[in-house]
Amino acid sequence: MNNPLVRDVIRNYVTHALHPEDTVSQAVRLMAQAGVGAILMVNQNHHLQGIFSERDLLNRVVLPDLPLGETTLARVMTPFPLCVDLMDSVDNALAMMDQKGCRHLPVVRSDSPDVAVAMLSIRDVYRAHSQRLHDDNRTLQDNIVTLQRDVALKDAYIFGAY
Repeated sequence: MNNPLVRDVIRNYVTHALHPEDTVSQAVRLMAQAGVGAILMVNQNHHLQGIFSERDLLNRVVLPDLPLGETTLARVMTPFPLCVDLMDSVDNALAMMDQKGCRHLPVVRSDSPDVAVAMLSIRDVYRAHSQRLHDDNRTLQDNIVTLQRDVALKDAYIFGAY
């Protein structure tokens, strides 16, 4: 897996979503139950409107001391977030995350860019890079063994063992 695509590293295509008119309390409950750090904000047609993340919770709700049960997600979500396409490389997704300082990107298909099909997290990217490092390490080890065998055979030939 030299440079995997986003579609290759997403572990779960289930998207957790609420509507912008829902409350922060509902979002926190859903995020905790699902074990996710961000959820999508969609309209009635399931078109992406925003994203609500743990950072939004801390910076836009907890710090200003807004009431969880009364504050709508529309007020505190990140509207129209940067998205990544299923066919983009993981390296490109990581560069996007780094550039925007985010840890989650909604995943879309090029033929339907306003409907999120998944959520890519920094954890997904980490796993992909970790696997790539592991694979590269294995390849290097195999190459070293092959080179050592080739040198041994060459030495044996040169010194008359054959």
